[in-house]
Amino acid sequence: MIPVEEILIDDIIPNQFASHRIAENDILELTSSLANFGQLSPIRVRIVEGPKRAYEIIFGHRRTLAAKKLGWKTIRAEVVSASNDEMVVLALAENLNRADFTDYEKGKLFHELSDSHGWSYQKIAGSLGKSVSYVSQHVAMLELFSSVNSEVQSDCETTRILNQLTERHARALMRLPKMKDRLEISRLVVLANLSVRETERLIGRLLSSERKASTKRIKEMRSERLHSIIEKMISAYSRKSFSEIAAFRHPTHFSFFDDIPPFERLNYKTTLLHTSQLMEDMTNVKILVDGVEINTFHSFGLASFYIRFDALWQEKPFRILSRVSLVFLYSDGDWKIIHEHWSMMSPHALDSVTSKIQAVDKLPLSPDVYFQNPSVRAEKLIPG
Repeated sequence: MIPVEEILIDDIIPNQFASHRIAENDILELTSSLANFGQLSPIRVRIVEGPKRAYEIIFGHRRTLAAKKLGWKTIRAEVVSASNDEMVVLALAENLNRADFTDYEKGKLFHELSDSHGWSYQKIAGSLGKSVSYVSQHVAMLELFSSVNSEVQSDCETTRILNQLTERHARALMRLPKMKDRLEISRLVVLANLSVRETERLIGRLLSSERKASTKRIKEMRSERLHSIIEKMISAYSRKSFSEIAAFRHPTHFSFFDDIPPFERLNYKTTLLHTSQLMEDMTNVKILVDGVEINTFHSFGLASFYIRFDALWQEKPFRILSRVSLVFLYSDGDWKIIHEHWSMMSPHALDSVTSKIQAVDKLPLSPDVYFQNPSVRAEKLIPG
């Protein structure tokens, strides 16, 4: 039989291991009950030795506050001896049986036991008859809004939201990589009283939409980069800057077929030699590009376009129209050409050829490089 004593309320201190989130309505109800019916059951405390004897509450914190509100000087209490570990277990048992003890409060309590009192998650789980993952998942709730900028939230708001979410809600919200998104969706979950399944579906749709948008933007950025490379490469051709041209090609995986002899496969070095020898005697070079088409597939890109060279070759007018196909490989943070194929076009083969998409740029790249409006038929690039 545990002895019951009448102890001074002023000598009572809160349980350092317990949660003390108490709704004002709870105190009002208990105050009314104590005023009408008196104290029906004792609280439980342990003695804390010191310069002045004190009593630490094991359970009965609400009743103590209600009695103090009524102006009571004393309260009946069961006085027991309890170690810190026993205090923790008793506090956990009392709190877990409370209907209003939230998952967030559990997480805070588990974290406090681990961080300040050295309890492992396994020890906490064992004392509750729960799994280790049960403990860790509740503690993880504390990280849900850990990096949200203070300008967009307050501790008061996030605490209120967290106390209205379950651990499973929080687990679903953790899938959102941005803290601000977690806060916005959490507000919606609380406001609309969404179930865990409804929250999971909502977040799934958001992530799916973001992935599609991200994939689309990545493809757009890849296409823009390949357009830029083609533009710079044509500019380098017009200026006969062979080192610039070579820089766009992969040094070890490059191959080349030209529409000007020799009609054989060339590698990185022999292509550079072939091109420099071919263009050495060219002057007044003007290049027109039309009908650029680009597609990317993961780490590969494919580009094709029509190109017309106008120049003086050994002081004689020279003009040639070719269809160029380029195969790109994404390597070391940028696109490199791994295959280049030039095919000469004839007027008879071009009767049905028209530009299908916008050219790289309608504006000149340099004084000697011009891009044709894609509405012009390719057959007009070769003189009749």
